[in-house]
Amino acid sequence: MFKCRNEKEFAELTGNSFKGMVHPDDLQVVECDISSQIKRERDIDRVKYRIVCRDGTERKVLDYGRFVHTDRYGDVYYVFLNDITD
Repeated sequence: MFKCRNEKEFAELTGNSFKGMVHPDDLQVVECDISSQIKRERDIDRVKYRIVCRDGTERKVLDYGRFVHTDRYGDVYYVFLNDITD
């Protein structure tokens, strides 16, 4: 989706973080939307935003995220991205 050839390129592109995946112009809105939707563990949020691919192109995604706490890893937030670019 990000047009990276491997995990290393993806980590370099995104800074290995969720914030690095979101288009900079969308980040503040996305973070506010997620915070307002996640009230307790196991809530699922849904938010649309843009990503910037390795080649500089933009894609639109629909993000489904979920926050959980595990004994092994502690607090974990995982996300499923669906490319919704027309």
